[in-house]
Amino acid sequence: LDHRSITHASHYVQHPKVWNRTCNIAGWSALLGDSVDSDDVSPYASPARAEDLSGLPPAFVIVGELDLFVDEAVDYAKRLIQAGVATELHVFPGVFHGSELMLPEAEISRRWLETQKAALRQALHGKVFRKRSRRAPGGPAWSSSLEYIPLRVSRHAGRQYDHGL
Repeated sequence: LDHRSITHASHYVQHPKVWNRTCNIAGWSALLGDSVDSDDVSPYASPARAEDLSGLPPAFVIVGELDLFVDEAVDYAKRLIQAGVATELHVFPGVFHGSELMLPEAEISRRWLETQKAALRQALHGKVFRKRSRRAPGGPAWSSSLEYIPLRVSRHAGRQYDHGL
């Protein structure tokens, strides 16, 4: 989100096995070339440079507490909200960049991936699926099933959004 790598978190993540400051600077340099140190970087390349975020579609922002992107992700989500953009922000405790891929069996990784899947289902299909526990006649005391949650349409700051009931 921010090519300048100036946040507190972008300085303290240094471990060589995760996306760290060195990787981030190399990535931005590969994308922006000689303009990486310039103030003329387009907000389409580095959204933190955008002055006006109003009119953007609803946003889903997910980041780990130990991710070098946590500061810029939270700041971007805050700016989206201030601009009247419907925004969903998730900050997962104890999670570093890419941990859901490195540790896919960890409970927090499973929660991360379920949160992502739910957001994608809502965005692509206009429905939210959630697990529902119910008593099954003649079966085990409790069983789980998936339930469609119909969405209602609301208006916020003159724009239309879908929300689960």
